[in-house]
Amino acid sequence: MEVELDDFGSPRPEEKPDFAQLASLPPSEKYYTEFCGQQIFIDSSDWRHSKRLQFQIAASYCNFILFGLAEQTVGTLIPKLQDHYHINDIHTSYIFLASTSGYFAMALLSEQFHRALGYKGVSMMGTMCMMSAYLVASLEPPYFVLVIGYVFSGIGFGSLDASLNAWMGNLVDSNQLLGILHGCYGIGCMISPPLITHLVERKKNPWPWNAYYVVLTAVAASCFVFFAVTFRDETPLKFRFQVLLNEERRREQGEENAESKADQESQDSDASYVHVRVEEYSADKLKGKNPDSEIEDSANSGNHKHAVSDSPDARTSVDYQESTSSATLLGANTHSENHFEYSEPEASDSSASLSSALKSPLVWFFSTIMFLYVGAEVAFGAWLVTFLVRIKLFPYKQASYMATTFWTGLTAGRIGLGFVTAHYFLSELAANWTYIGMSVLGQLLFCVFAFTPATAALFVVVFVTGLFVGPIFPTTIVCALEILPVKYHATGVGFICAFGGGGGAMLPFLVGLIANQSVSGLRFYPFVILAIYGVLVVAWSVLYYRYRHIKRRLLV
Repeated sequence: MEVELDDFGSPRPEEKPDFAQLASLPPSEKYYTEFCGQQIFIDSSDWRHSKRLQFQIAASYCNFILFGLAEQTVGTLIPKLQDHYHINDIHTSYIFLASTSGYFAMALLSEQFHRALGYKGVSMMGTMCMMSAYLVASLEPPYFVLVIGYVFSGIGFGSLDASLNAWMGNLVDSNQLLGILHGCYGIGCMISPPLITHLVERKKNPWPWNAYYVVLTAVAASCFVFFAVTFRDETPLKFRFQVLLNEERRREQGEENAESKADQESQDSDASYVHVRVEEYSADKLKGKNPDSEIEDSANSGNHKHAVSDSPDARTSVDYQESTSSATLLGANTHSENHFEYSEPEASDSSASLSSALKSPLVWFFSTIMFLYVGAEVAFGAWLVTFLVRIKLFPYKQASYMATTFWTGLTAGRIGLGFVTAHYFLSELAANWTYIGMSVLGQLLFCVFAFTPATAALFVVVFVTGLFVGPIFPTTIVCALEILPVKYHATGVGFICAFGGGGGAMLPFLVGLIANQSVSGLRFYPFVILAIYGVLVVAWSVLYYRYRHIKRRLLV
């Protein structure tokens, strides 16, 4: 159902939207409203009630499949790149650093780009950067040009990762949708190793390594068109409006939670009072006193004290003061017709700048967690094929199949365990603590079986490890959206994702440094990953202990 602005009291043209009333609408509601002199359309945030939203979600899923395809391309092609360019492990790791530099640059500019371009502009810019990078790589350029191209690939990754995570995190069923979103990343990672291996290793007409980048260019071009069509109404002005609306929703949820807590404390206090009075009554009886007369005297005294406040005029005065106080807190002006006119906050209040977000210890704490997680995940997946070929002496094709096994488990975990989180855990914090703990166990088992001839058992361990590693990223994003103030959702989440991307470059680079120390240097790779996950479980335990009172987020 579409709700016209007239349904909200036909405000005069000069009035601002009544955010308090708009925030109270059900999530399935669609409506038009005037904001800063322009009409904008607010679609349903429930995918069940909007075809447009379903296509937007589909576009996001396709883009994350592209992420996965591109992410595992380098890891799978490392042996081919080293043979073609005659480079060592450290030189190969420059690609990871280049990608992260672009990714991190977008984190620094995320809020500015969203304000200037909106979700539509950011998504189109991101896919254009990725398309350009893969087109350059397909031309088999000199190595330094290939590395520079990956800077633009990182810009595309960073802009789309931060944008789509923040956007989808505010939809109904956000945990499940984000789980599927990052599961699509896993699907791409799962497809790349066997597909690349088949194309470059086949006996008849094998592809050169750079030909696969033509496929990535075509997929990126398709995503560009998909975003241009489905996100055509996601303008910069609409982005500002939605930030303000989400702030109002968060404020109302906070008030509801506070009222619920106050009611519970009041009930507990009343029960305690009755219990005490019963005990006093029994004690007075034993002493021969008449407790009923004392209670009556006390009641009469109380009635006399509060006689003024119980009068109708006094109650009206108190109610008026409370109403006026509430309106003032909302930033509203009261009128004789009980109409609240919202005073629009300054731009800096609606979406915090990066410098403001970086002053928040929570933003840095989540960023550190994401740095460790993404770094460990990418390092494990990127160097797994090389580890198996060089240390375990696996054939190249068999090693790529084991890499696919890891990404298959990761995909299954992100898609399936997102629903487990929603139905069997009281909070995302508790769910993530479980997943991280199981990931540590999986990495420990990998360290054990990686140096034994039990190949079949190693396949199982790799799959199960991926299963529990998978949901950590989307669940962390949901936790950040639950805990961080709304004004940090664009810049804060963008920086968190970008800092995680930094881990996705630095930690694989660290593994490359270790591997380059000697022929057997890559033997330490499983233990480095295990140590990172050990630090991660300690960090999440600290966060869980601090915010364990937070339950499931109210969906709006």
